Amino acid sequence: MRDTGGFRGEAGGGDRRSDRIEGQAEFILATVAETPDITLAELREKLIGERGESFGTKTIWRFFAPSRRQLQKSQPTLRQSNSTPC
Repeated sequence: MRDTGGFRGEAGGGDRRSDRIEGQAEFILATVAETPDITLAELREKLIGERGESFGTKTIWRFFAPSRRQLQKSQPTLRQSNSTPC
């Protein structure tokens, strides 16, 4: 109330720290495209070594959360049946 003259609170909640990892999105996605079977720990080490950015593996995992991005998975092949329809 001292500065604004009102009792209304400031906006709260929300994501306030994803900007750092989002800044590395191009690098992360290119790395995963280049090495599809890379582990989160390996990706973390690559970010530290090549970009000087340190993120926890949980942060990297959340970067790929279903609501944001999905890793492309290969589609399973259909099993062919030798039986003839009746």
